[in-house]
Amino acid sequence: MSTGASHPSPGGGQPPTHFQLEEDQPLNIQGSLVSIAYNYLKRKNVFKVTTCNGSEYLLQAEDREDMLAWINSIHLSGNHNNGDGEVTINEDLILRKTNQIESGPKVEKRATRKSRSPKPVRRMTVPVKDLDGSRRFKWRGSVNRIVRKFGQGQTAHGGTFEVHLEDCPPSQNNAYVPFVVDLCCRIVEERGLSFTGIYRVPGNSGTLTALQEELNLRGPDGFDITDERFCELNVVSSLLKSFFRKLPDPLFSNELYDDFIAMNRKKDPEERLNGLRRLVHMLPAPHYQTLKFLISHLRKVADNCDVNKMEVRNLAIVFGPTLVRSTISDNMATMVTDMSDQCRIVESVLQHNDNFFSGEHEEIPTFLRSFMCE
Repeated sequence: MSTGASHPSPGGGQPPTHFQLEEDQPLNIQGSLVSIAYNYLKRKNVFKVTTCNGSEYLLQAEDREDMLAWINSIHLSGNHNNGDGEVTINEDLILRKTNQIESGPKVEKRATRKSRSPKPVRRMTVPVKDLDGSRRFKWRGSVNRIVRKFGQGQTAHGGTFEVHLEDCPPSQNNAYVPFVVDLCCRIVEERGLSFTGIYRVPGNSGTLTALQEELNLRGPDGFDITDERFCELNVVSSLLKSFFRKLPDPLFSNELYDDFIAMNRKKDPEERLNGLRRLVHMLPAPHYQTLKFLISHLRKVADNCDVNKMEVRNLAIVFGPTLVRSTISDNMATMVTDMSDQCRIVESVLQHNDNFFSGEHEEIPTFLRSFMCE
């Protein structure tokens, strides 16, 4: 964070309630509004915090993943302490800032000159490794089992990113689960359950982009899953998050998004949990099976939180806005007010995964209500 002197990480422990600015008093973020600074073009990954008294602060994160994690953390901590555990939002501040954005001056687009002789687009080529394999990473131990398992009888070529779940190349273990989801989860389970900050610490953006392009171009059949880049756990975890973030129809689906948000705001804990469970079972088969697979994987990560520091709540902060979102409505005020709901929905599914994915007609027992009164 470019403006802070020393600050807690957004993914570990409790979210911060104050920023310690250089040569200044701590910044109180209770009742504040946080959003991406779209109009600030001088630097990348900048977000804006507007305090309850109207003061504005621009903060720069290391990358986009870090910026989104800070926005989630500030939103949850700055608007979550009204005595009974409910989220409070400074609605007047949101409406005032929204009106300023809508009534602000429009940015004029500059006229671009037409190119007389357009140059052909260059495509990145993967360098060929030495014939003797001396430059190839040497895979050992348990990872070799993953390679052998995924190297047998791959599926047909096809796009992997920015396509609907049903159009993704499927895993050999489950026809409804995408190949890349199965691969990334199993690599993390084999090697990353004890890795501190798994899914919170981002991978190299250049490596991540190259892997996405190669998977889209070649598909599982032509892709070398023994590539040494898969040994970087941060790249593998970022690849999984990027896959879900680029889905045209998010995992919790556009069609049921409003229903999930409305059900999460029910006051009665038992009605809320059973309602969320019914909505989960209403998801299309590819969405339901992929969610079930992913939640099972994230539970294994959370079960090792003593080592990796990623308990259920931290995982919900990371995955909530990625899994539970709408690509139809992109309103800033809606995004801010729904963010805490998105995280709480994923947290509930993670906490009660066995009940959420049990028999279709069974309801969550009444005694579980006390766990969700927090």
